[in-house]
Amino acid sequence: MIAGGLSVVVLRAVFTGIGILLMGVAFGATQVQSWPLFLFWVVSVSAVFGLLGIIVGLWSKSFEQLNMPVVFFLTPLSMVGGVFNTVQMLPDWLRWLAWANPFFYFINGLRGAMIGFDETPPGLGEGLTLLLLVVLGGTVWRLYAKGYGLRE
Repeated sequence: MIAGGLSVVVLRAVFTGIGILLMGVAFGATQVQSWPLFLFWVVSVSAVFGLLGIIVGLWSKSFEQLNMPVVFFLTPLSMVGGVFNTVQMLPDWLRWLAWANPFFYFINGLRGAMIGFDETPPGLGEGLTLLLLVVLGGTVWRLYAKGYGLRE
């Protein structure tokens, strides 16, 4: 049940991302430096967000609660994660937040695969992302096993 739902989410995200990438390549706006790394990051980040979506869906009791993680976690973490700047551009007192932020590794990994600029040591982002996938996958599996948030 988990694998089927997650594979649909990942495939949908991969096809959408590749479609957008092809548009960028067609207009000469982008290029990919490392296709294996690019595919790793697209698939793994899609899986992370798919697992997080399952957890939020099981947790929320109303439609309004579905937006709470986006407002309080997704948006702030993506802003400090290096979407619009590098870690070196952040003030010293805020850099620790970027390094503790999993979104930083997602964004940095995709940036490294596409333009070749990487701010982390090789393998660090990939290892942390795989660890996060294992933890989130185990959490979803456990929630399903307990029947948490499922309706009869």
